[in-house]
Amino acid sequence: ADADKDNRLGDQDFLVTETERGTFPNSGDPYLKLNGVLQSANNSKFNITFGSVPKDLSTVSAEHKRGTALTIRLMRELRENYGVAPGQVEAGTVLRVKVDKDKVNKSTGQYYLRAVAIKPKSEIGGSTNGTSAASVAGF
Repeated sequence: ADADKDNRLGDQDFLVTETERGTFPNSGDPYLKLNGVLQSANNSKFNITFGSVPKDLSTVSAEHKRGTALTIRLMRELRENYGVAPGQVEAGTVLRVKVDKDKVNKSTGQYYLRAVAIKPKSEIGGSTNGTSAASVAGF
């Protein structure tokens, strides 16, 4: 069973190596992407994308609303735990993040990874198996 376990999941140290600004092709909305590696998971490539928050949520899809809610939460946690906004994060910054699966392909079992939380600085360098029932539930 351990061979099937993805060591990128759970609490990880994320080293930001570059920031990238662009626009989503379908909507034209701006985004900021923090690219880097999960130092605590064999330097696996990883990124966090912050999209713009729509002014009127009534016009967007349910999936877009979920993404917007996650973006708002990650922005809040980044400010609370590191004292910066996404655009102020510089290459060389290490963030403690909680990584989870996103969009599992049912036929192949493949999936993308996403940050579901930005944890306090004090947790950098901690255990990577911080997946208690409370942390999975988001409390």
